[in-house]
Amino acid sequence: MKNNIVTNLFLFTALTFACNLKAESAYKHQFTKTENVVWAVKGNFELTMDIYVPKTQRTDYPVLIVYHGGGWLINTEAIMDQMSAYIAGNAEYIVCNVNYRLLTANDNTTGMNEIIEDAFGAVLWVKENIKQYGQATDSKPPGLKAILRAFVQVIYLRAKLPKV
Repeated sequence: MKNNIVTNLFLFTALTFACNLKAESAYKHQFTKTENVVWAVKGNFELTMDIYVPKTQRTDYPVLIVYHGGGWLINTEAIMDQMSAYIAGNAEYIVCNVNYRLLTANDNTTGMNEIIEDAFGAVLWVKENIKQYGQATDSKPPGLKAILRAFVQVIYLRAKLPKV
């Protein structure tokens, strides 16, 4: 059992290192990165995103909005930088790498409703402002209705939960 854990940890570390080398060294085309774009301010917290725009012969690009993981408690958009750069440098997508408030923000007063507002707010901001950074396609990505429906269901279910 202990040997399996050590082996798996070694393999995970090796794969992560290999992926990082690949991400940093192999881009099919150039891209621009605009860092720390403030898209909203909530209280004393600036909501920011990094925007990656490929430089290719295309006249417009679909947009990919990326939210970092961390269980709503830890991390920032920085953990998604390499992936965002890789996608912008190897595919033809504008990538918006979004930061949002965590449950620990504002002296632990931020709730799930605010995090959901941040996620929706980023989508709305991108829809209204992304053309300033690169020509984005006007088409909606497949599955957008399903994503929005899921968010609405979460908000609805959250409203029905008893207050603790």
